Amino acid sequence: STSNIVVAMLVTMGAAFMVYDEFDELKEHFQRRRLVKYFTDLWNVIDWAAYVSVPASLWTFLALSRFMQTTLTIAGDDGEAPYPLADPGAEARLFKPDPERERLLMEIASNFQRYTNVLSIYSAW
Repeated sequence: STSNIVVAMLVTMGAAFMVYDEFDELKEHFQRRRLVKYFTDLWNVIDWAAYVSVPASLWTFLALSRFMQTTLTIAGDDGEAPYPLADPGAEARLFKPDPERERLLMEIASNFQRYTNVLSIYSAW
């Protein structure tokens, strides 16, 4: 969705600003010929790990979300919704059971649950 993209772009821009600031610090160490000190400082290593991992995990989350939206469709082969779901607002739906379509619906529900369990790992931060 648009809000997800906006948040991802803001996080990426924030990370880019922090990387710019880190490059400024790196340049200062380079000019003073203290690169070894810079690269052996644990906090600089942690900074770089965060700058790479936060935007990468966010974009991975968005890619997985998009993958789920495009692959977990409940449309039948003809592109129409399976007929038990054709009018979910109906008070009573009398229809002849179709085992193949019911299996498809159960498979989709199972896949959706599995994918949301995977995505819950990425939403921890």
